[in-house]
Amino acid sequence: MFFDLRKSTLIKPSILNAIVAPRPIAWVSSSSAGGGVNLAPFSYFTLLTNSPPTVIFSCVNPTDRREKDTLQNIRSSKEYVINMVSRDFLEAMHSTSRPAPYGTNEFDMINLRSTHSENVKAPRVEGTPAALECKLLKLVRIRPEHHDDLGCTAVIGRIVGLYVARHLLDSDGRFRSIEAGLVARLGGNLYSELGEITELASVARSE
Repeated sequence: MFFDLRKSTLIKPSILNAIVAPRPIAWVSSSSAGGGVNLAPFSYFTLLTNSPPTVIFSCVNPTDRREKDTLQNIRSSKEYVINMVSRDFLEAMHSTSRPAPYGTNEFDMINLRSTHSENVKAPRVEGTPAALECKLLKLVRIRPEHHDDLGCTAVIGRIVGLYVARHLLDSDGRFRSIEAGLVARLGGNLYSELGEITELASVARSE
């Protein structure tokens, strides 16, 4: 079947969440100008490039206010932390996805411990397998095209600091992906973990 998304109303746009999956989760901690702290998850997230280290995640426009607290904080502070989510933090991460009044500290709300970052003011989640300290590069607004579109803002950031739990680095400095137990988002409220892993031989670069 083919659906022309320029005009089709036969499917829900949310089906794309199940098709473009699994997606890593950016559990973003940010600070407001007044020193408040926010923590929220975003599953439209990926690494753009590792040289220079750059990531992107997007905030879908909320229906109850102009923009999400995370975006408001990043717009003013120009920095944030992306905490990677392991199985141990899955329920806590999910709890921080529910709406809360602006200024709510989700760390306090769910009794989650935070710790200081090195290169940005926003704290990171204590115990996370890895955390990316980021400086804002650019905000890109994706405007709605149809009456039922929400639109979103893409947040592009440069990674200026990397925290990795010591036990998740092997003797060659490689990240132990299986031991990290990172989870990913599927469609709806479904999540996944790493299953069977296949390693292929390196392909020689053409001259």
